[in-house]
Amino acid sequence: MKVTLGIFADVEDLDAQGYLKRLAGETGRASVVLTMTPGQLPYLPWWESVSRYANVWLRLNWGYSGRGTLPFPDTPEADEFLKFIQRVFAYEGWLSGVFIGNEPNNPQEWPGGKPLTTEQVARWVSTAWRKAPLGLRVGPPPIDLFNASYGNPYNYLEWMVKGIRERKAWVEFATVQLKTQTSASPLIQERYRFTHPPLANESMNLGASIRALSIFYKYLTPGVLVIPEANPQRKTTSPSFREDDKHYGWPDDTLSAIGWIDSAVRILEIALHAFPIREVYIHVYRWARDEWAIKYREDIKDGLIQVARMAYGA
Repeated sequence: MKVTLGIFADVEDLDAQGYLKRLAGETGRASVVLTMTPGQLPYLPWWESVSRYANVWLRLNWGYSGRGTLPFPDTPEADEFLKFIQRVFAYEGWLSGVFIGNEPNNPQEWPGGKPLTTEQVARWVSTAWRKAPLGLRVGPPPIDLFNASYGNPYNYLEWMVKGIRERKAWVEFATVQLKTQTSASPLIQERYRFTHPPLANESMNLGASIRALSIFYKYLTPGVLVIPEANPQRKTTSPSFREDDKHYGWPDDTLSAIGWIDSAVRILEIALHAFPIREVYIHVYRWARDEWAIKYREDIKDGLIQVARMAYGA
């Protein structure tokens, strides 16, 4: 199984390109997930040169926050979003793949605060897959595995993937987020479980990602896995935490931050042998724009290169 490490960034984060070139130059390969809305399309051509040394994956969003990650089908907004998707497909010659939307079971991603159903999401993925040029890989959105606002997220995932299969949209890659509740070692955190329905006894950490993949691969079996976001939720290095702990982001100390990345990659590599996955692309969240920004964290950027070297055997 081939592992490639990289970063998550906004399509406007052109200053991330220098680091990606360095990552590829020092390890042999790199990858980036770019998030983009229709209004940001003019920035996309600036990334073509990056595709010469790194995989470039796109996450297409209708909008952020209240606008929603996807518009409802059969609306004027849906027509506009479809045109946007088709314009993006014109760049298929250098894109590694495109996935449609982000965490549609999370209320923060709902258009106008109204839920996106699994049928609506499956319809969007199927539509994009059928309109994609031959050779351009299309994938589904990752699910928020820790959010039960729409009910059990594993049920949402299963209904969505089942709906994609029923539409005979044979997506070329799977997506899943890789997250833990704190910055403690992912292996230590795995003993902690949710205590309240509908997630009672479910993993609060990396085990959630593996459980999600076991559901996904019941219905679809792509050989490629893309992890758009890999990160701890909170700065604390204790495996236990309080729900009201809002100190989000990477831990301040270098050893804990790099230790988390190294442990997460190693654990994931072992777990993925249970699936027909040939390639996995893991992206550290994120370059800039929120509490997890690594743009000015030279220690994390240097550490990611070291972890990549070890993962690649370089």
